Amino acid sequence: YNLLFLIYSFTINFSRKFNSIYLAGKFVRRNSQARMLMREVKYFNKYRVVSMTFYVRKNGSCQLHTLWADKPQYKYCSMTCEGHCNLTQQWQYVL
Repeated sequence: YNLLFLIYSFTINFSRKFNSIYLAGKFVRRNSQARMLMREVKYFNKYRVVSMTFYVRKNGSCQLHTLWADKPQYKYCSMTCEGHCNLTQQWQYVL
């Protein structure tokens, strides 16, 4: 295949627990020039809400993005799993 599924994942500390946040997922070509660089992370509301600023570089041009994430009170599986899937607390994203 000349296309790959790419997911940007960051593991950061929320309320003394480390959680993975998946920022983006898309199909890109092999050896793509797409890159992602975290710039700043800010916490609010006793570490329940996070604001992340990051750069996305694609084909030589760079864009600055901000993402807000809030921890929901329920558990769910965020992707289709083969075999078994561990239910973990995930984060909702607002772009």
